[in-house]
Amino acid sequence: MHYEKYKDNRGEWRWTFYSGNNKIIAVSSEGYDTERACDDSIALIKGSANAPVRTR
Repeated sequence: MHYEKYKDNRGEWRWTFYSGNNKIIAVSSEGYDTERACDDSIALIKGSANAPVRTR
């Protein structure tokens, strides 16, 4: 698994999360003005691995 970060057509930073077989698992829902903000978003997602899953 890996993250890929890139600048979109508007010049905003975004990320995509890929599985081990290169299938897309998740994408950022917003663009970030700075690469640092994008990195912080990735860190937040990585840190939420143990968050509970709730059924609605």
